[in-house]
Amino acid sequence: MKTGQFSLIRIAKLLAISVLCVLALLYIDYTYGLRRAPKSLARQSKTEHFHIYADVDEKTLRHYENFFEGFYDYFNKEYFEIGQRRPLKVYLFSDVNSYGPYMLSVRGPRTPYGFYMGTWSNIIVVNRESGLGTTTHELVHHYIRTSFARPPAEWAEEGICVFFEKFIGHFDEDGELNISFGYFSNWRFPITKKFVKWLSLDDLVTTNMPDQGIAGALMLFLHKKGLFKEFVGQLRQATDDPNGVATLEKVYGKPLSVIEKDLQEWVRNQPIDEDVNLVQESFVLPADKWQIWLQENNSRLYWDENQQIYRVRK
Repeated sequence: MKTGQFSLIRIAKLLAISVLCVLALLYIDYTYGLRRAPKSLARQSKTEHFHIYADVDEKTLRHYENFFEGFYDYFNKEYFEIGQRRPLKVYLFSDVNSYGPYMLSVRGPRTPYGFYMGTWSNIIVVNRESGLGTTTHELVHHYIRTSFARPPAEWAEEGICVFFEKFIGHFDEDGELNISFGYFSNWRFPITKKFVKWLSLDDLVTTNMPDQGIAGALMLFLHKKGLFKEFVGQLRQATDDPNGVATLEKVYGKPLSVIEKDLQEWVRNQPIDEDVNLVQESFVLPADKWQIWLQENNSRLYWDENQQIYRVRK
């Protein structure tokens, strides 16, 4: 190799290293404000898998501790082993009045609900007023990002996260979380049904900003057919399916065009009934309040053993 060629290669390597260093510094600067817990979150709690910083009262903080750990254990057992290597930081704001100013003060997403900053920052920011369903949505992003062989397609990741937005849960007398998923989104599903005529899975799997309502409906559709867990499990291990379609077709056993027709028919035939509107807001109750809830709803609801969810008596 000639000396001139050697020098050019060396210069190119140095330039590449310099660019990487600059990008790293920019990212550190971008997330610096986020990685420092805000002073307004004076209460702190450290559990096995979470470090929580909050401005809520002690009783509420204990409830969230139990919920975070309970949902972690549930997901780890029912879906896949979570590959989290360090506790996730949780910034838990009591309401929009405390969350809003913080959200505007840092270089994070401009959203009124909350957000997850990825595995490098390892932070989830929660506006408690947005509901537990928003929190589980962001937690599942974290579980996926720390545990999949490669990042899944945007439509698949968002669809999986949307599936976990709606739930009914409670703590039993031993403090163990009992929770059920597989409920309709009372606001996303009606929108999807309204525009079902234009529902396109080709559009869903190719766009950079997939419709979360359609993605969530697809996951619920798979769940109703007993295929959701299999889809999540196979997608987690897939290393050569960047758009997720091959995994979906393999699990469903039919091409995308047929899945689209079946999904459209299911959405079209599902009335906007009491089952669709059952979970207005996801919740987890302590044992004593759960017994009261059961008594109040015993005549209206029943436990569907096949679907493993509560349903409205017809």
